[in-house]
Amino acid sequence: MKYKTDVVVIGGGAAGMAAAYRAKKEGVKVILLERDEDTGGVLNQCIHNGFGLQYFRKDLTGPEFKEFAKERLEDIEILYGTYVLEVRKDKVITFVDKRGIHEIETKALVMATGARERHFNSLPVPGKRITGVFTAGLAQRFINLENLKPGSKAVILGSGDIGLIMARRLTLEGIKVEAVLEIMPYPGGLERNVQQCLKDFDIPLYLSHTVIAIEGDRRLEKVIAAEVDYKWDPIEKAGKYAALYAKEDEYKQGKKVKVRKGENIGVIHPAYIDPTQESTLYVRVSKVFDRASIKIEPLDVEVIEDEARPPEMVVIKLKPFDENINEIEVMADELISKLG
Repeated sequence: MKYKTDVVVIGGGAAGMAAAYRAKKEGVKVILLERDEDTGGVLNQCIHNGFGLQYFRKDLTGPEFKEFAKERLEDIEILYGTYVLEVRKDKVITFVDKRGIHEIETKALVMATGARERHFNSLPVPGKRITGVFTAGLAQRFINLENLKPGSKAVILGSGDIGLIMARRLTLEGIKVEAVLEIMPYPGGLERNVQQCLKDFDIPLYLSHTVIAIEGDRRLEKVIAAEVDYKWDPIEKAGKYAALYAKEDEYKQGKKVKVRKGENIGVIHPAYIDPTQESTLYVRVSKVFDRASIKIEPLDVEVIEDEARPPEMVVIKLKPFDENINEIEVMADELISKLG
């Protein structure tokens, strides 16, 4: 089927609904494309209040705000269950739904598709990819929309508003929040949320702290946190290198071994390591693997990594090795590679 309109808005969250409403108010024809079976996006899982004070002069929950915003779209054609396949330069949009593949010819396009949360696996934190690690938004969806309890104890990394609100929400669901960790020396969220979500529930907030490792076999069992300095380095590590720097001769004369990128390695850090000390390499592969073998030669070290992807950091711990080695090479072998 082919459509023709003046404006297409992709995404029916708060931003998409606002854009569609404003465009319609200018007297043009508008089509709104929404992936889900209802508008609202993340608003539908934000059951706490605080929405609508500016736009509707009312203190609303997320779903209530969605309904107020949706009422303004009654004269706008909304196509639900759609997924956009292509946006061409000639302003023709191809999308698919349960009826088949369709095209829309438009004069203007508004992209309001929102954003995705950055997963914990994207952070350079040592540990396995084990169950029990969630983004705040996913945990919120489980509880508020799916009626699922993600665990019995929790540690929250980050004190932005969503982290603070989830600390309270988890507590109300009977989940013990052991701590909220914030890498900055000040909270990231609104002061009212710090008070209402943490202080009112006696949930501890640790400023200048972050997660440095997670432990567990198949499921998360332990979270290891550390205080950090203004450069976000764990303070013990910073102290170590400060001491080495103070012992100037020893620090300067220590041998450095070059770390070289080999096949299928996109990023590696650091570029040099001390063979007499335990070292940590942070590696990103340059392509997607279902199962990757990351080798370090000539150290005969191999790490098997499931679902290795360029956006995610692989952390490799090295023990001290032969000082006669001048260079090591890190490479990734393709075991089962995803096509494309």
